[in-house]
Amino acid sequence: MDSRHSPRVSVKPQCKARFQLGGQTYDDITVSNLGQDGCCLSGSTQSLSRLRDTDLLEGWQLVHPALPQTQIKAKVVWVGREDQGKESMTVTGIQFQDAPASYLKDVGKYVKTMASH
Repeated sequence: MDSRHSPRVSVKPQCKARFQLGGQTYDDITVSNLGQDGCCLSGSTQSLSRLRDTDLLEGWQLVHPALPQTQIKAKVVWVGREDQGKESMTVTGIQFQDAPASYLKDVGKYVKTMASH
């Protein structure tokens, strides 16, 4: 059973994210699915190994021309690991924090558009 507050759609490989954590900038991180209130990141365990449950990500930005370019805060709500052949992958649940209503509305509009395709 899906306990999310808003539906998610696949946006891989069209959407990326960038953010800062502990003085390190993460850029060009794949967003695999997106909802109005959060998303799921996926990437090599090597590139996302520092992410932990409850981390607060500063300067969070979705990188896609149809999405808002506003920087917000985001919170890591879960971290999982998957083995895909020789490479270990990390998947991470993200929840948007203190986002302006216009940001959430624009993300929701994009999600609805993607869901109808």
